[in-house]
Amino acid sequence: MKKFLAVTLLVAVMSNLSSCTMFEKTTAPQVRASTMTVVPTGNGLQKPGIKTNSYPNYSFGLNVPYVCQYSGTADMNVTKNCGQACAVMLGGYFNRGTVSYGEILNEDRWLANRFGDSRYNNLGSYYTGFSGRNELGTLLSSYHGLKYQVNYGSSPQVVVGELMYGRPVIVGVMIKGGQLVSSGGVPHWVIATAWSNGIVVNDPGSSSGQNRWLSVAQFDATWATQGRIYIPVYR
Repeated sequence: MKKFLAVTLLVAVMSNLSSCTMFEKTTAPQVRASTMTVVPTGNGLQKPGIKTNSYPNYSFGLNVPYVCQYSGTADMNVTKNCGQACAVMLGGYFNRGTVSYGEILNEDRWLANRFGDSRYNNLGSYYTGFSGRNELGTLLSSYHGLKYQVNYGSSPQVVVGELMYGRPVIVGVMIKGGQLVSSGGVPHWVIATAWSNGIVVNDPGSSSGQNRWLSVAQFDATWATQGRIYIPVYR
């Protein structure tokens, strides 16, 4: 069996990227740890050079901080803050901004003012997305100063490729009762942050949603419910 070539981790990464952390989650199948090179994103339009018929044989991850989209005063079943929570996490990752439920509320007030929509001031707030008024895209670009690309994929490999390129990825999935499902739930935003023989996500829809591991099949099943939309985010 051929030995796989270990790729050297760059000591210095561009200031707009956080360093990748190697880890193995106990819930995931064991994989051989290795190192990777994080390639600077440049203008954000280049595509990562990952083969479309393979996945990495090593684990890697981006240190994206976590916040839950609801607190004790908001019922998880009615809160609509998943997009706002993702934006808070990405603001913390790229800008070292505040990562807290209070910052989600700050975003909600900003959205209410920006779009003249008082529903964002309600308990549980209101939906954000990338179509129509593009509330989530506006929140990322105008509130947090970040760039993004809206894409639709055919395989989870495109998401892993973006992670290899040093970009966390917002993905549309379906949630029900705090679990990511393939039917019977509601649309939901999470952030893909890592690969460990499966895709690891920060899921703001659960108090235990940090570093949630999904097999490729599980990820693809819930991702497919939203048309396999994926949004790499960068500076």
